[in-house]
Amino acid sequence: MASKKLSQILLLVATIGLLGNLGCNSEKNNTMVGAGSSKSKTADIESNDTEVPGPQTEPLLAQPSDPVAVGLATVLVVDRAGFDEVLAKHKGQVVLVDYWATWCPACRKKFPHTVALAKEHQADGFTVIGVAIDDDDTHEEVVKFLTEQHATFDNLRSKAGLSEEAFDAFEIPGGTLPCLRLFDREGKVIKTFAYDDTADKQFTDDDVAEAVKAALEK
Repeated sequence: MASKKLSQILLLVATIGLLGNLGCNSEKNNTMVGAGSSKSKTADIESNDTEVPGPQTEPLLAQPSDPVAVGLATVLVVDRAGFDEVLAKHKGQVVLVDYWATWCPACRKKFPHTVALAKEHQADGFTVIGVAIDDDDTHEEVVKFLTEQHATFDNLRSKAGLSEEAFDAFEIPGGTLPCLRLFDREGKVIKTFAYDDTADKQFTDDDVAEAVKAALEK
C-alpha cells in the first residue's frame, strides 16, 4: 500500500510540473494546449479607464468605476489606448510587461519571477506592468492573486476581457499565454517572450532575467 501511495504522489507532482510548462490559449474551457492555439499568428511583434473594486469586507460599491484600492493591489481596467498611456508614463525606464491570466496555470507559476525581478531591479530604472487577460467576473480573483503576490507595480486588466479582441489589441502572438514583452527606455520593444508550440524549447525565467539585465546595462 505504501508503495502504491508513493507512486500516486509522484504522478501528481509530475502532472503539476507538466501543467506549468504548457501554454494557455484563449479558450477558457480548454486552456491547456500542447500543440497549436486558438489563432494563427506566429510573428514576434511588438478611453475611459476605470478602477474596479476587488475583494473587501463591505459590500461592493454600486458603481464599479469608483476607485478602490484593496490591500497591496489596485487594478486598472484598460483598452489598448489606456495601456499605452500607462507605458508612456515610464519613459526613461526599462519596462517588462507580463500578460497573464488567472485561468492560466503557467502564468501563475511564472508570475512570482516577474515580481522578484521588479524588486531586484527597482533601483536600476526598471519597472513592471502586469496585464491580466480576464473577464469582469474574475476581477476579484485577479486582485486576490496580485495581493498575495505583493505585486505593487502597475496592474491592469483588459477591458475586452478574455476575447480575441484583447489578444489582438495587445498583440499577443498566437493568442496564447504566458507572454512577456520587454521595452527599452524609449518605449520601443526589445523582445517578446511567447509560448510557441512549434519551438523545440520554450522561453525560461532565466531568458527573461538575462534580457532585463542586458537592457538595463545599455
